[in-house]
Amino acid sequence: MSLIKPIKKEEKEIYNFILQSLDTMNMSVDDLEMLKYLSPYLILDGHRTGTKHDMVTGYMEGATFSLRFASILKKMGGKRATFLIHTLRNYKTMDRMKAIFDGVEQIGADFIKTAYKKNIKLTYYGHDVHDKYSLSKLINAAENATGICNGFHLNYLTNYSDTWGSEHKQQMDELPEITVIGRFTKGHYSGAGIPGKASKANFIYIQQASISENWSDDQMIILILGLLKSHIALHGFVGGKSYQKGEKEEIYRKREEDLWEENYEFPSGIKPKRMTTFTPIGPVTIKF
Repeated sequence: MSLIKPIKKEEKEIYNFILQSLDTMNMSVDDLEMLKYLSPYLILDGHRTGTKHDMVTGYMEGATFSLRFASILKKMGGKRATFLIHTLRNYKTMDRMKAIFDGVEQIGADFIKTAYKKNIKLTYYGHDVHDKYSLSKLINAAENATGICNGFHLNYLTNYSDTWGSEHKQQMDELPEITVIGRFTKGHYSGAGIPGKASKANFIYIQQASISENWSDDQMIILILGLLKSHIALHGFVGGKSYQKGEKEEIYRKREEDLWEENYEFPSGIKPKRMTTFTPIGPVTIKF
């Protein structure tokens, strides 16, 4: 399986697509400067129901999705991202866990090689991930092989629970501050919180599964811009916001009386997508 397919578009075409997407989403070129501060935490999901293939292939697609996302975000100027692989409660469905382990084992060597080639550093957090965990050998190999990479930092939570996170503060302190939490297929992230790292993070719901083959490069770019828009929408509003004259009244009117919402729509591809995030005055939905 090819983890990251060659980007077919020329650099100029990619740049033009980003500019067009910014216009569609009512964003400016200046907003791209914020990509270097963007720190998304993405909770992968839908690998059993989002593909027509078997479960093992579905989880391989999830792994591929995360590395493709990191590669494209890096190309756009991003510096970091954090992904959740699975929580401790997933052991309640052992057939699922076996599929995760089988999929990661199959794709592991190529995954590490691709990350190294792309100058992406891999770091893992979770219960016993470096010793007793089923994927410990692969995780140690990944961290050793990419330890010198400095182009992008890709963090993974696996064998994880928020209880574990709260009990291992020293390890979790190494994670970057999270600016936006993205969840695929479901509108919650209970059991997968990162204690002390997401106190100012916005939330974005991505309706479709994180199956790599279902996402084009263009859709990945729109996803990244959607995460950026989500971050900017809440930036400065959490803890310490000072309202200017008339601002509170305007927010009250738009949110409480007008039921404000914002909708953006791109021409639908073969596999259309939708994501919803939030501003201090209402929801933002992007269809693409």
